[in-house]
Amino acid sequence: MRKRFANLPVTLMIVGLLVALLAGCGPTPTPIVEKVEVPVEQTVVVTREVMITATPAPTPEPALTIIDGAGRVVTIPRTPERIVSIASAATETLYAIGCGDEIVGRDKYSDYPPEVQEKPSV
Repeated sequence: MRKRFANLPVTLMIVGLLVALLAGCGPTPTPIVEKVEVPVEQTVVVTREVMITATPAPTPEPALTIIDGAGRVVTIPRTPERIVSIASAATETLYAIGCGDEIVGRDKYSDYPPEVQEKPSV
């Protein structure tokens, strides 16, 4: 009895694949397109009032609080103006995002982009 049904899963799988294959080979329905012309007359008048006011002076940026890799809470009171990069990947990223002018020091392995070599090695 067991030998009789031993090939049943394989047979069912083959039948299922054949049904799926044959279903995909059927004709595709052609869409019916009707062209209908509808006359449209529309007049749109747009008016807009614009009021220009002076913008107030920007407020100072709030302090930035982060948690460092050691789990300590570090608060940076204002936006950093100078950067010392201690990893070559960080140096490349800083140049890529346009902060290369803010770098004032680098590690000895930072050598790309070429202009970083003008910065002092710390």
